[in-house]
Amino acid sequence: MATLTIQPSNIDTYLNQLLVNTNYGSEAELRVRSYYVDSNYGNQRSILKFDFSALPAGAVISAAVLSLYKWLGSVGRTYWAYELTQTGWVELEATWNIYKALTNWAAAGGDYTTTDGASQTAPASNNWMDFNVLALVQHFQSAHAEVAHFLVKDGTENSVGGEDIYIRSSNYTTDLSLRPKLVVTYTVAAPSPSISPSISPSVSPSLSPSASISPSASPSVSPSISPSASPSLSPSASISPSESPSLSPSASVSPSVSPSASPSEIPGEADTDYLFQQDLIGCNPQVFPTDDASYLFQQGLGGCKTQIFPIGNSYYYDKILISQEVQVYV
Repeated sequence: MATLTIQPSNIDTYLNQLLVNTNYGSEAELRVRSYYVDSNYGNQRSILKFDFSALPAGAVISAAVLSLYKWLGSVGRTYWAYELTQTGWVELEATWNIYKALTNWAAAGGDYTTTDGASQTAPASNNWMDFNVLALVQHFQSAHAEVAHFLVKDGTENSVGGEDIYIRSSNYTTDLSLRPKLVVTYTVAAPSPSISPSISPSVSPSLSPSASISPSASPSVSPSISPSASPSLSPSASISPSESPSLSPSASVSPSVSPSASPSEIPGEADTDYLFQQDLIGCNPQVFPTDDASYLFQQGLGGCKTQIFPIGNSYYYDKILISQEVQVYV
């Protein structure tokens, strides 16, 4: 906790009911009196102003004490410190009737409210009177820009014969420490730490296919050739696919034909025999003429039916082959 002490009061004076137009703003003392004699009311009240706006921002007030040094007067009477509601008063102009030149108080003797008032009993002479004005100062902090205006009066005015006290004012110069003061105790809340959130970027996983599957088909088919008529066929070619076909979505297969034996030349042209060669990708037939009594049949197959009718000969050959390369030499 910390304390702020304002001393002396910024301005102060007292108001006298017997001399309603007299100002005491330059006096070295303040007076508070309860007085009635011969139908004359002579009460007196003191007014003071303290600016405590030097409080740091966000200060939380936990205690506030208004201290007035009583150097002479009554003992054991109760005195009250109230909020002075008219804040435009002028120290060297205020009187019982006016708070500044040509401007009356709403009620003669100063405008005040008893809400949150603080009381104190008068001690023996030459002692401090300490008023607990916490509620009032908290109010002045929130509603009056941290400027306090007090009115101090006797708790029981209009006493016959008179009761009064004398207080050192802000103009007292013999001992400056005896002038009016306001002590404010407060705390300032520690600033909240500034938190910078740490943001972890989201991770986008990289997806890789677990496997790439290439089907391999390597059927081994040994065709049985049974011609319906002579001559007998003795194929000399070996049947061995050179590679596994790569299957595409259209299920087309492009086999590579690698015969183990091939003729060194194609015989000359003749009119009586034909060589029928079938290329099975798309079933596209091609015809090549050959010499008499001989033919060459070579076929890359993929599920087609092939029929060969050599013209001028007396045999028929009908064969269904799947994924084979066949070479026939006669």
